[in-house]
Amino acid sequence: MNRTAKIIFKEYGPTIGLAIGFALGARLFLVEAYRVAGPTMRPTLEAGDTVLITKWGFRNVERLTNSDTDGPVKHGDIIVFSSTQPSPGEYIRRVVGLPGDLVEVKKGVLYLNRASMTDVSGQSTPCTSERTSLGKAYSVCIESPVIDDIPLLKIPDFSVMVLSDLRTSSSEFKKSKIPFIIPIDSIIGKARWIWLSSDPDSSVAGLFPKIRFERIFSCNFLLCDR
Repeated sequence: MNRTAKIIFKEYGPTIGLAIGFALGARLFLVEAYRVAGPTMRPTLEAGDTVLITKWGFRNVERLTNSDTDGPVKHGDIIVFSSTQPSPGEYIRRVVGLPGDLVEVKKGVLYLNRASMTDVSGQSTPCTSERTSLGKAYSVCIESPVIDDIPLLKIPDFSVMVLSDLRTSSSEFKKSKIPFIIPIDSIIGKARWIWLSSDPDSSVAGLFPKIRFERIFSCNFLLCDR
């Protein structure tokens, strides 16, 4: 290493090292980007959306209850979690049940503690609204063939129940079927907002994916205010 290089390293090395350490630490403990690969969270999230997820509050979570309004996970949250089924990887779904909840799904309609959360009154399109126990609303689509019914069950301790916003059992969904009861310690973080969105089915000049600017920083899916 020549003298000039040594001077540069001495002056800027600690700053560069600190910046790299901060970036790695932020990704490990604070914020991470997750790219949505399929249609499972339509109409909320589209394939090609990249969401930022926050990780704080999920380490050393010993217990959750369905009445814990200050806990790291709430009804309606969209989370990213790790699972070995159908293959090892990370997946994104919406939380519909917390420990102690009684949950049932009939013809795509969600029942939480024996009350219907899905609005099917006057439904003329596959898509409708669903609400949380606190009345927060989000959109779901119930498309034929509808997902299999889930009989009434009680969410066990240290677990949450997740569902797709797109309620269908098409062949594509059957291939990517994941457990709907997941352990709390498998949660990586909570999705907050879309920071980039590109259309995987279209491009500009046949070279670059088309950017969907109208979806960037979108807060239309119950994330930014939670």
